[in-house]
Amino acid sequence: MLSLNAKVGIWGLGVVGNSLARYLVKAGCANLLIYDKKITPESLSDLHLPIVVQTLTDLERFLSGCDYIIPSPGIDLTNYRAYKHKFITELDFFFDHWRKPIVGITGTLGKTTLTTQLTELLQKMGLNAVAGGNIEPAMCDLLDGSGQLAVLELSSFQLEHARYFAPDLAIWTNFYPNHLDRHQTMAAYYGAKLKILSYQTAAQKALVPFELLLELPAVEVQLFGFSLQVPASIPINCQGVFYLYDQQIRLRTCANDQLIMELSQLQIGTHQINLVILGAVIYLQGLQSRFNALAPIAINAQIEHRLEKFHTFNQIDFYNDSKSTVAQATLAAVRRLRLNSSVRPVILILGGLGKGVDREALVAELAGQVRLIICFEAEAKQLEQYCQKYQISSLACVDLPSVIRALKDRACSDDQVLFSPAGASFDLFVNYIARGHEFKQQVVNNWPVDIEFGTALGLEESR
Repeated sequence: MLSLNAKVGIWGLGVVGNSLARYLVKAGCANLLIYDKKITPESLSDLHLPIVVQTLTDLERFLSGCDYIIPSPGIDLTNYRAYKHKFITELDFFFDHWRKPIVGITGTLGKTTLTTQLTELLQKMGLNAVAGGNIEPAMCDLLDGSGQLAVLELSSFQLEHARYFAPDLAIWTNFYPNHLDRHQTMAAYYGAKLKILSYQTAAQKALVPFELLLELPAVEVQLFGFSLQVPASIPINCQGVFYLYDQQIRLRTCANDQLIMELSQLQIGTHQINLVILGAVIYLQGLQSRFNALAPIAINAQIEHRLEKFHTFNQIDFYNDSKSTVAQATLAAVRRLRLNSSVRPVILILGGLGKGVDREALVAELAGQVRLIICFEAEAKQLEQYCQKYQISSLACVDLPSVIRALKDRACSDDQVLFSPAGASFDLFVNYIARGHEFKQQVVNNWPVDIEFGTALGLEESR
C-alpha cells in the first residue's frame, strides 16, 4: 500500500486519473504529481482540488521524480520496465482500499451487459451493489460511496499488471482474439485475463466457461464451470458445472446433480448464457433463499451502444452497436437481426481498428448474411478488399458523414442498418461511446424522427 506522505504520480488524466486525483487528495495526499501530454489548466481546474497539484511535461522527469506511480490502464508499460518497482495499478489500489465483497467480471465479450444485469439483479434482491471499473464510474469513485458490494467490469489492460487483486468471485465470460496490438500474442492476452484468478485463495470462487476449464493452469480458488450444454464429465480441477437443461439451471458435481432455479424465475431477455451465470452467482453467493422469496425477477438492463434500436424512418430501422469492437460481437449482432427477421436485409457498417486481429475471417462469415457492407475509418480499404474477395457488395468511406451520405443513396424501405464496427474507435474517436453518439446524431440529423429513442433489442453477446 502506498504512503500518502510519498510523492505519488498519476500518469494520464482521463476518467481513471481524475478519479484517482480526487480520491488521493481527499485521503490526505499532499504531494501529488500528474503527467499527461494533453494536460491544460482547464482540465486541472475541472477537478476542483483543494490543493495545488504539480504537473510535469517531461515524462522521464515525472517517472524518476515519483515514489509511486499509478498509470492509466490504457498506457502500455512495456518500455518502462526500469520503473516497474514504482507502478501500482488502479486495480490493486482499489483492492487496498475497498474492504467489502467484490465480484470481478472479465472476458472478451459480454462484460458490460453481464455487469449491468448482475448489479440490477443484486439491487432488486435488496443488496446495495455498485458497478464500476471498465465502465463508468471509475473504481475509485466507488470508494466514497456506501455500496455493500462492488461489481467490477475488468479489461485485460486493467488486469495485466495487477500484483495481488483477488475478487471474492471472479467471472470469466469467454475468450476470443483481441487487443493483439497491445498484448502481441494470444498467450500474453490470455495471461492478462488469467490474472483475475491468479491471486485468489481457496476461500474464494471463480466461474469460467466449461471449454476453458481444461486449459487453466493450477489455481487455488474454488473453480466452477458454466455451459449451455449438459456436461459429460466434471474436470478434475473443477468443483462443478452450472448448465442449462429443460428450462432449468442445474449444477452437476462429481457427487450429484441439483436444480438451482427454473428459467421462469429470472427474466433477462435473450442472453441465455447470462441466465446460467446469474443463476450460478446466486448459488455461489448463498443468495438462493433471498432470491426465491422475490422470484420471478425481471431484469430490464438496457445497454446504450449495444444493438440499440434508436431510430426508424420509412420502415428503415437503425441500430447502434458501437460497443462492438471485436468480430464475434458483430457476428452475434447480425445473427440476432436475421433471427428477428430473416427476410429483412441488413446493411452493415464496419470500421475502426482491428487491434492486431485480421478481420478477413469476419468478412468471410458475413457472405450471404448482409446485403451491403459500408467500410469506414483507417482500415476501410482493407475491409473493402476482403468484401470484394468474398463477393459482398461494399464501398469504402473515410468518415461517418460519408457513411451517412452513402446510406441516403442506398438504404431502402425495410432495411435494417447496423452500425457494428468490429473494431476499436481510437483512430477517429475518444472511445466507442463518442463514436456511437456521433453515429446516432448523424442519423437523426439526416432523417426525420418516426419513433422515440431508446428501444433496445436483446443481444446474446457471450457465446
